[in-house]
Amino acid sequence: MYGATEDVLGPVTHADRGSAVLEDPLGPLRNILRRWRMLILFLAVGGLLGWLSGVVATEADTAPVAIDHYQAKHVLVLDSNVPDTQAILGVRNLNVLAKRITIGEVPNAVAESVGLTPTAAATQIRVLIRSDSESLDLVAIGTTPAQAEALADAYATELLRYLNAEAEQYAADAIASAESRLAEAEANLAATRDNLRVARAAEDERTENLLVQDEQQFVSARIIANAAVLEARADGVPIVPIESLQSAAGKSSVISQDRFGELVDNASIGQNIEALFGDDVETRSDTGALSAVSNRLPNGMLPRVGSGALLGLLAGIIIAMVLNRLDNRVRSKRQVEALLDLPVIAEVPSLARTHKRAAEVHARENPRSRFAEQYRAIASTLSYARRARRTTGQVVLVTSPGPSEGKTTTVANLGAMLAEAGERVLLMNCDFRRPRLHVLTGSEYQPMDLNKTQIPDVELISNVVENSDALPTEVIAAQRSVIKKAMKLYDLILIDTAPLLATNDAVDLLDLVDDVVLVMRAGKTTMHAADRAAEILDRRRAHVLGVAITDVDARHSADYYYYGGYYEERPVVDTGRFSWFRRRADIDLSDDVVDLVDSDNELSSSGAKK
Repeated sequence: MYGATEDVLGPVTHADRGSAVLEDPLGPLRNILRRWRMLILFLAVGGLLGWLSGVVATEADTAPVAIDHYQAKHVLVLDSNVPDTQAILGVRNLNVLAKRITIGEVPNAVAESVGLTPTAAATQIRVLIRSDSESLDLVAIGTTPAQAEALADAYATELLRYLNAEAEQYAADAIASAESRLAEAEANLAATRDNLRVARAAEDERTENLLVQDEQQFVSARIIANAAVLEARADGVPIVPIESLQSAAGKSSVISQDRFGELVDNASIGQNIEALFGDDVETRSDTGALSAVSNRLPNGMLPRVGSGALLGLLAGIIIAMVLNRLDNRVRSKRQVEALLDLPVIAEVPSLARTHKRAAEVHARENPRSRFAEQYRAIASTLSYARRARRTTGQVVLVTSPGPSEGKTTTVANLGAMLAEAGERVLLMNCDFRRPRLHVLTGSEYQPMDLNKTQIPDVELISNVVENSDALPTEVIAAQRSVIKKAMKLYDLILIDTAPLLATNDAVDLLDLVDDVVLVMRAGKTTMHAADRAAEILDRRRAHVLGVAITDVDARHSADYYYYGGYYEERPVVDTGRFSWFRRRADIDLSDDVVDLVDSDNELSSSGAKK
């Protein structure tokens, strides 16, 4: 479909690969077990409710509780499908958002709209934060169903109105600030030109030369300020990434008078914001309601606990199946190959949190790990493709559909594995907006220079221009020039680029690239984004070797069940930081820093390895 390895290995289809079309009989079960924490939680909650029902049945008075108050819930959810190119109002912090609901302008506006006093409106609302689903439950209480429902919906309406007004003000301020800078630049330019005319009339050559320099600077400032004005106007009003998932209308429930008073008292001292985790539910109930449920359960404490746990587990399994059905994120090799018709050349397992936070090349630090073996598999694929062409100076572009999917980590670790195999490797950071490759490889960030890394036989170009304000077209032109010259000096050039769907940087380099490795992160990359990225590469006729899936849960990887134990048969003996690297006797590993890009942006081969 997307031309993966066709000219090297022949056309690749589902029939050729075979594994892409094989059904995994245990796949549905593994998908459910992937949410084992939720299943345990439902099991525990069900058992707890069964135990409570037994306690109520034996000790509590089952007489109905006088109920004369109500509560209603309006659910707000953060929209995660807003395009990255669209300006978005920063409201991702749910705790801050909850405080805006309970304190400040919103409660006062709600009180006026529903006819309550500000104090009553502020004490009859509570906010439940659900970080896992990025949603807020606005739970309002009242003396009638209509009052509780109206209050919950009014809070949601006023919050959205308040945030939209804030977004409009933000856009207006951005445009005003940019226009102010433009006006200042134009005023300075006009004053300079007036002074320049006076100097020329007076034939003051020294002053004239100084003013000419000032004029050029103010012209540049005006261009930059004008671009900022156009950008601010193009961005427009930021989108408020919040939408109503469930209205409170017609969905009120009864609560007791004691519960009503308890909630009002908590809200009056600022304890009306709660954080729920995972599939936590409120276990606080009125005695009468619990008694009504307990009468329908078997008699005896043990049967009640068992029945409740079984019902909770069943509910958890059903919810897990629904969530798996709605999940549109890439998680497995089979999904990727069936969706894109591209081979998966590596399933890189996820790392422990300590390793993720550490700025290190993990495959280099742990060369016998399954993590390192996956990058060796990619390195072997690249080497085979080059040998099949019988060429040197292989240029490999590593990209992904979106950000934070493992491009930079892949480039750093892949470079280490290629160097281990005796290749001369150059790493190029072409993601000039968010450079990070030098951090992972322990290199200096010196633009216009060839930097040594902590990995033997691997060198790095952090940036091809010194001017941080250079236009993207200028940077890409410089990158293309360096790539053309570097092909003559290195076995492989690995390019770390910006995401395909975020910028056009990677696309502008495709005609110089021999092979492309597409990186996707399990549990993050959506199927739509993966398909769109593969479509872009296909239209540009890019030679895609395959897909590397990162952050794969090894426990749910098919290979883990067959080969996972192999990596734990014997401990790894630390024989020194660089001792496992294979040295090349015919290469002079000098300590001289090679200046790959000179002041005219030309490649210098004086210090490169011959």
